[in-house]
Amino acid sequence: FKAALQSRRMPPRLVIFGEQHHQPQVLRAQMQSLFDLNELRRGSPQNYMSMVMEHFSILDQGMLDDFTAGKISAAELAERYEAQSSEGFDLNHYIPLLALCQELEVRVVGGFPPRSWARAVFKESEGLQTVKSADEKRCNEQGANSGSLAVPRFDSSELVAQVSHAHRSYIRSLMRPDAPPTFPKLPEDKEGNVSQDKPFPTHLLDEHLPQFSGFETAQALKDAFFAHAIVSQLLRSEHETVFAVCGLGHSEYGIGA
Repeated sequence: FKAALQSRRMPPRLVIFGEQHHQPQVLRAQMQSLFDLNELRRGSPQNYMSMVMEHFSILDQGMLDDFTAGKISAAELAERYEAQSSEGFDLNHYIPLLALCQELEVRVVGGFPPRSWARAVFKESEGLQTVKSADEKRCNEQGANSGSLAVPRFDSSELVAQVSHAHRSYIRSLMRPDAPPTFPKLPEDKEGNVSQDKPFPTHLLDEHLPQFSGFETAQALKDAFFAHAIVSQLLRSEHETVFAVCGLGHSEYGIGA
């Protein structure tokens, strides 16, 4: 990664680091990557930088801003996270990365919807409407408290339900990696017969069938919010660089965030 950066005059706008959670070697690589990005931005006009993380929800932004501004210590951040956040990661593992952001003046942004929102989508057919209402409430409260939103309201919730068959199959594989992939049923002819001799019509894998609840919809909600949080930072300035940290399953090209 450092060698790739050395060939550039300007930092990349976006770097997504797909991780295995809580791995010490991965943490060291993340810190080195963040440091190298910061070194490159120091001599360029592209001098704004933020780190968007899966490990904090968009409701956790207040504690992140307080830590970055030096208003609370790392121990106080860990205490507030355990008491208030629903995300449940071992924050002690990520404190060195957060401390480096504080030192480099990199804003840390919570990029995921709260787990309660994902559970609503998982269980309820009207879960997306529940999320839409909760997000509107968040924006009203955070905007009133801070005057600005790190992540504005998500206005594309209807797209979360439009997950292709290939996308759904991939998401299922995250929970059942040893199971075979699933394929759509082959179309029948006028007599109701299915031909097994022809090549599989792969265009069927791209079909978007509405799905308003279930595990696949909840996972798509997480990816959609994370992508929205990233784009929100990129739109803040044309000179913004975003370093995004999430699990490997959320970073798969074309299927994850």
